[in-house]
Formats: sequence, structure tokens, C-alpha cells
Amino acid sequence: MLKKADRVARSDFESYLKGGKRFHSDFATLIFKPGTTFQGSVVVSKKVSKKAVERNTIRRRIYAMLYTQKKADRLGVYMVLVKPTYQTLTKQAAQAQIKQLIERAHKPA
Repeated sequence: MLKKADRVARSDFESYLKGGKRFHSDFATLIFKPGTTFQGSVVVSKKVSKKAVERNTIRRRIYAMLYTQKKADRLGVYMVLVKPTYQTLTKQAAQAQIKQLIERAHKPA
């Protein structure tokens, strides 16, 4: 889990949703906006799973992957929006999908 200072505040969500670059896959969407600091956020709706335990497990796993980006000094705002099809993936496949999205965000245009 990221520290509160490293997470995106609710008041900032709207501006990042409108201004960030989107990277889509069948299982998640990454919204990335380059910046001078690191911030991350994960959104898992009830459409993904009705059980809070499952949603929180998904959220924690993705936050752990975002934490590695912070450790690697990859600065910017990362917002991961999980799609309902994410539930069909295994743990390793899910991690690979999120890593692939993050790598796509860092490729030069």
C-alpha cells in the first residue's frame, strides 16, 4: 500500500481523468500523467467483484506494483482503473498485464 501522501486525492481525480494519457487493455486502463512527484491510485468498482475482500485484494496487489515504480524513481501520476474481466486472470497474468500497461506508458511516443 502506498502512503497517503503518495496516493491521488479525490479532489484531483477529475483533473487527472481529463488530462492524463490513457493506455487500455482488455483487463484495465492506466491513466498516466508525467510529473515531478510520484502519485498512484487504483479504482476497483463493484462491477469487478461484489465482495469487498476481493476488491481490496486486487487493489493491494496493484498498489504493490505501483510501489515498485516509485522505488525505480519513475515519477508521474498513475491511475489504474480495473475492468470486470480482470477477475478471470491468474495472479501472475494480472501482474503481467499491469506491468505491460506501465511499460507502454513509459515508451517514447
